[in-house]
Amino acid sequence: MILDKQGQKWSDTTLSITIGDGIYAIGSDFAGLYGIVTEIRDDEDKDTGNDTTDIYCRFFRPFIHKVKLDLEERWSEKMSRQVLFDEIAIDKAIMSPQMLRKTKQCRIYQVCDMGSGFFHCSYEKMIAKNSPAPPGNIYQIVYDNVQKTDNLEEIFYLFNCCHPYDFQGRSMSVSDIIEVIDNDDHTFYYCDTFGFVEIPFVPDSTTRQGNTSY
Repeated sequence: MILDKQGQKWSDTTLSITIGDGIYAIGSDFAGLYGIVTEIRDDEDKDTGNDTTDIYCRFFRPFIHKVKLDLEERWSEKMSRQVLFDEIAIDKAIMSPQMLRKTKQCRIYQVCDMGSGFFHCSYEKMIAKNSPAPPGNIYQIVYDNVQKTDNLEEIFYLFNCCHPYDFQGRSMSVSDIIEVIDNDDHTFYYCDTFGFVEIPFVPDSTTRQGNTSY
């Protein structure tokens, strides 16, 4: 069996995945990289001799320098010589289901009430105003989709330097909120002056998606 068309689905007891899905590599030589599934092969169509399905992935170059260094160190140890990132074949890696997890969905909220006093407000100043989280009714959803990464630092980079086509907001900055969705688990992170802080944010029931590019 060969699946190589966008939208084709495959599943077993450990993973349910669709061609084109965003994935994250775990427990393998490619651990730490994000990418997409391009092809799935099973049974007599497999290229490997192991007992699991072959999942072909195209990984993206990491935005975080430490991920790149960790990968080079791992491959250098494996090959018993110094290996640089550009030597690692990330365009067509064959993975087993146990080596992957699907990328989580994310939403991005930005302040839409410019007179609220929370726009570009640091976490320290925010909790002094309205501990432990800003009011949901001053925020608007500017992105709601599955991105190619759910790493907060990479999300920050993407929404500053490589805006997705369906992003409707300003470049990400202090006071923005990222919601990471894993099935029924919703976690909110406040963009601080440096890094992110997990907060118990409650979006307003009337919060809607809109454009905040003033």
